[in-house]
Amino acid sequence: MARRYGDLRKDRRRDDWHKLAMGLAGFAVLAAVYLAGFIVVSRLLPHLGPWLAAKIVGLAFVAAGGGVAARSAGRALKQRTARPRDRGSKPA
Repeated sequence: MARRYGDLRKDRRRDDWHKLAMGLAGFAVLAAVYLAGFIVVSRLLPHLGPWLAAKIVGLAFVAAGGGVAARSAGRALKQRTARPRDRGSKPA
């Protein structure tokens, strides 16, 4: 039983490293997209100052992130409240 618990614990540690790596990769991608957006806004609208360009890109990120978060929350709520389907029976 101790061996089995050790094996299960080892799998959980592997999963934790995977979650950390995926989180860091996601953060790096979001930072790169934010920086690219800032550069594009700065080049397209040169009369804007850097603070205003950063605010515009930041608001766009918040708006997009809010939509994605709302969609994800709705999907999770829908899955929790959905009735379980009987997969074993065949339709008549």
